[in-house]
Amino acid sequence: MIALRRLSWFVGIGGATTLLYALLAWAMTVPLGWWPSLASALAYGICGIGGFLSHKRLTFKSSAPAAGEVRRFMATSVVGYGLATGLPYVLTQNLHYDPRIAIVAVSIVCPLVNYILLNMFVFAKAPAPQQAR
Repeated sequence: MIALRRLSWFVGIGGATTLLYALLAWAMTVPLGWWPSLASALAYGICGIGGFLSHKRLTFKSSAPAAGEVRRFMATSVVGYGLATGLPYVLTQNLHYDPRIAIVAVSIVCPLVNYILLNMFVFAKAPAPQQAR
């Protein structure tokens, strides 16, 4: 039941932050004409702050000190930034797809990778100490 509740919170929070990402990236790319990779990375960074705070409190209900989690979150964000920047570059510059295709690709791939990294690395529970026998 805990896993289902966690997944539900992740989908809700992730869906909201992904929607915000897509809106920001679209606004910077299509009407403003920004370079798709720059717009995508900036939108991803803006959404990351709220995502971290929401996932810590609601999805993973972590009571661990935030300092260690923030460091691990920042490390995993490098992966997300790479995807949020690299996918649009490859799709728009190399394959000449419409920037909206790149936004959809990032909106699918990044949440999947983020859930795995948040669950296994950022908010992972430390193993309980072994008691001496």
